[in-house]
Amino acid sequence: MKRRTFFPDTRPAIKIFWLIFIMVLSALIFSILGLVAGKLLFHRDLTSLLGMLSQPESKTAISFLYIFQIINQLGMFILPPLLFAYLFSANSGHYLRADRMPSLMILFLAGLSIFAVLPFINWLT
Repeated sequence: MKRRTFFPDTRPAIKIFWLIFIMVLSALIFSILGLVAGKLLFHRDLTSLLGMLSQPESKTAISFLYIFQIINQLGMFILPPLLFAYLFSANSGHYLRADRMPSLMILFLAGLSIFAVLPFINWLT
């Protein structure tokens, strides 16, 4: 049985708009969820949690920052593409090209680019 596509035959400009909208909304929702998780796990008020985000000096602040970043990155980079593919394609795995392995050359170039950019990132901080 084929799954129903919610937005079939949508123009690319509209797709880009929806992707950006989903990403911004998801980032906002998961940032709030990260703060709620910090409030529940560390028993702090929101102002001290926001202070921990801007100046992580203690081990508690660094632990909160790790948890917040994991939740926030899941909501920013994992969920929006999956939701977008679900809304705009009948076969999400094929739309995201998850049904095949990337070539070794692409994997090598991706790893090389990460290592090449590290000195510049360290230079900025």
